[in-house]
Amino acid sequence: MREIVIERYLVELARAKGGEVRKVRWVGRKGAPDRVVMMPGAQLIWVETKATGEQPEPHQAREHERMRRMGQRVEVVDSFARVDALFSSAPHPIQCGYGGVCLVGCRSGNGAYCKREEEACL
Repeated sequence: MREIVIERYLVELARAKGGEVRKVRWVGRKGAPDRVVMMPGAQLIWVETKATGEQPEPHQAREHERMRRMGQRVEVVDSFARVDALFSSAPHPIQCGYGGVCLVGCRSGNGAYCKREEEACL
């Protein structure tokens, strides 16, 4: 399946679930994921879309790994099934700037922005 078809499906499904999607492009750097998906509850997913069976280029894979080391959720999708799985998976853990590990929707109400370690999800 062509990349553009999968990308359109991603946008339609995210919007149907109440999310917003933006096209991404780094200035002065290569390897940005194609889209950033913003879902209710402060859930942010960086998404690289590929044609079925294709893998990210080496420079893309390096950038994705850099982002993951910074606590970002970066996903590569090459089918409708993988897009569907993005929205059915459990919340992604986020490293809190105050030493805790937060989850979107945790008891602090906004896990990605915990102000104190004790507000982090257990």
